[in-house]
Order: sequence, then structure tokens, then C-alpha cells
Amino acid sequence: MPTYNYAVVHARGRIIVHDDPGWVAGVVGRLTRMFEQGRDAPWKMSDAPPAFLQERLAAIVGLEMPIARLQAKWKMSQNRSEADRRGVVAGLEASGRDGDRAVAAVMKAVETGTPG
Repeated sequence: MPTYNYAVVHARGRIIVHDDPGWVAGVVGRLTRMFEQGRDAPWKMSDAPPAFLQERLAAIVGLEMPIARLQAKWKMSQNRSEADRRGVVAGLEASGRDGDRAVAAVMKAVETGTPG
């Protein structure tokens, strides 16, 4: 029988809708810099024709949520025997899926008490 391990965080707060082009452009600019950094030829918003950029930014509605409450929970086979946990970790580590290996790393960190 498979075991399903997970980590989840629920964030709660009031949603603020931003349709101001300046606010949206600022967020998109920060995200672009974050995801493009480290590339050989990072793309910049200024690389796009202004009309194209304006059209795309106008189609984005920004959402902001000041966090009022966080609730976190995880299940990492802590209800199973040590042998079962070792078997789950071994199986996940042998997987070709990045997510599986990430769960194995969290399980090992939980077991050893070291931060991931």
C-alpha cells in the first residue's frame, strides 16, 4: 500500500486587487529579474517593444494578500515504523521525479532533526 506524504501551508488574509499598471509593472519586473538572473542572456522587460509590453501588462490583474494567519501541516510517514520510513525514503530517492526526491530529503531531515 502506498504512503502519501505531504507538506502544506494555508495562508489566510483579505485579497487586495491591483489593476494599476504601475503596480503590476513593478511586480512583473521584480519577478522577471528573479527568474532571469543567472541566465547567460537574461531577458529584461525593456527587451520587449513598449506596445507589446503595455498590452500584456494591461491583461494582468495583480493580487496581494497581507497574511493574517498561516496554518502549516505535514505528514512524512512519522506514523510508520523506522523500517517503513527507510523504505519510503529509498524508493523516493530512486525515483526520477524531482518532487519525489524532495520529499525524501524532507523525510530524512525530519528523521535526523536537521533543517532542510
